Amino acid sequence: MSGAILPAPSLRRQALRAGLVCALLLVGCTTVREAPAPPLSAQLAALRAEVAAGRAADAAPRFEALATLHPEQAALLHALAADAWLQAAARPAAEAALGRARALPTDGEGAAAIAIVVAELARLDGDPDAALRALAFDAREVSAPLRARLLGLRATVEVALGTPLVAVLDLVVRGALLEDEPARAANAQRLWRILVGAHGELSRAALPLNSPPQAHAWVELALHARGAWADPSAARAAIEAWRDANREHPATSFVLPGLLEQLAHTDRYPAKVALLLPFSGRFAEPAAAVRDGFLAAHFAAGALPEVQVFDTTDYPGGATQALQAAQRWDAGFVVGPLTREAVAELAALGAPPAGLLALNYLDAGAGTPERFWQFGLAPEAEAEAVAERAIAQGLLRAVALHPGNDWGTRLAGAFRARYEALGGTPLAVEAYDATVSEKDFSASIMHALNLDESELRTNLLAAALGQKLESEPRRRRDVDVLFVAARDRDAPLLRAQLRFHRAADIPTFATSAVYRGDLPPQTDLDGLEFADMPWTISLEPAIAAQRERLTALWPDGMARQARLYALGIDAYRLVPLFANLPAPLAEPVTAATGTLTLAAGQRVRRDPFWARFVDGRPAPIVAPRVEPDQPPKP
Repeated sequence: MSGAILPAPSLRRQALRAGLVCALLLVGCTTVREAPAPPLSAQLAALRAEVAAGRAADAAPRFEALATLHPEQAALLHALAADAWLQAAARPAAEAALGRARALPTDGEGAAAIAIVVAELARLDGDPDAALRALAFDAREVSAPLRARLLGLRATVEVALGTPLVAVLDLVVRGALLEDEPARAANAQRLWRILVGAHGELSRAALPLNSPPQAHAWVELALHARGAWADPSAARAAIEAWRDANREHPATSFVLPGLLEQLAHTDRYPAKVALLLPFSGRFAEPAAAVRDGFLAAHFAAGALPEVQVFDTTDYPGGATQALQAAQRWDAGFVVGPLTREAVAELAALGAPPAGLLALNYLDAGAGTPERFWQFGLAPEAEAEAVAERAIAQGLLRAVALHPGNDWGTRLAGAFRARYEALGGTPLAVEAYDATVSEKDFSASIMHALNLDESELRTNLLAAALGQKLESEPRRRRDVDVLFVAARDRDAPLLRAQLRFHRAADIPTFATSAVYRGDLPPQTDLDGLEFADMPWTISLEPAIAAQRERLTALWPDGMARQARLYALGIDAYRLVPLFANLPAPLAEPVTAATGTLTLAAGQRVRRDPFWARFVDGRPAPIVAPRVEPDQPPKP
């Protein structure tokens, strides 16, 4: 054998394997390349979409990661991260990211993003004035997404400050900046909720000067919708004419379909409607007022259905017997009963064959049968509305005064629970004795405001020094708001004694119990704000005309029970919505008793209107509706 010496087979295999590895490495080096990163604008759009989809906690660290890759935009990116952290309720991380943003040079875009976070922090701290100051700069040169975020936040702050029509203007501008249809629809629905929930007089003249035509059209549509409760046919015709004149308006696509669907059912009553009320016992007089309001609305509407009244009587089982009689009569819908006990009695029977609108509420947490809705004038709901209004205005520390009876205890408890749920701190909840003849509430007021402790300190110091000291007790200075649960007979004196004890400068809120329309002016109440219903405080001509008609028919009843007449009117007008619509009150309605929507548990939520005493008489306030699902502050 001659020639080259061949390697052993194992060595040949190793050489072949090494050659293949080298070849694969060479191929990999020449064919596998890292994909280029998308442009920053595309990455920002993707992260903003994540935040909008509720994944702010995922987006926030990725904003910060981008800041390390794009140092020229680091201030903007850290600020966007801070905003996302806030939306994820992670305040410490948000404050840290904001600090990094503020430490860097920035341009107009970054300054706008920083201002948004500063404003959001101020809002969460209960200082809407500071939030508005942070947002008060010209943002026309910043990008559309950032400007849309800024305008949306500014609208939130303006609603909290009680200027809902200014918020409407910001949302009109914001709508033009939004690119996708779901975002434009959400913006339009938000704007509409502000308008229909503005508690007080509404007019196009109330818009700021030089408002765009689109804003005027929004207010005009809201006025037509408000009129639907008094005259559905006229309102429907006016809204259809508005649609023909405003084909390109956002409301035409995003608001009108639902509004017209609801209006289409406002006069479609069942053939027979039963009204269940107690006409004996202690609730006979309130029941008569509800019945008269109900029938007044019935005849004013042209007597569409047949109405029969059934007496529930005032003993256990009476409501059940009345319901059975209504069913034998073939009632297509039932309204009533009136008392809590009777409502609970019927709820225990299960779902009624025909729909039923109870005129009171089940206890919290009680199960609600199908086709069984609840609507009433629970005073606790007004106490909760006071808490919501206080929190919306950034008044985070409260003192509550209430009579030491069952009514006062329930109001104080409702206020406290709602106030704490929204992030407020009740500093003191003090009962006073409303039964004493001399009506001296000083002891309770002094204790609630720590005046008694101030006086005690002075006395102790005088005893230690062995001499008399001239000193005026000083009240606590950490009180943002007073909630006063009081009847109309006690409220003026209670307010006067608060003024005597130097508490007149504290914003003071109350429920409708402080006002009765047939009493003379009560100047001691000047400055006090209270929650009530359009029926008693609105100056709108349609409501005033209805009040005058009923006062002429029942002067004594309207003087004592005016609000129960309004309950009867609204109960009658709600029947076709609950009898026909799969989603009744999907669109809020401004009714005689307030702005009505449907809340959890098939309960009609009644948002009150607001008034302030001026020269002893209530002056309506344009106040925004507070969203019932507002989360607690982080």
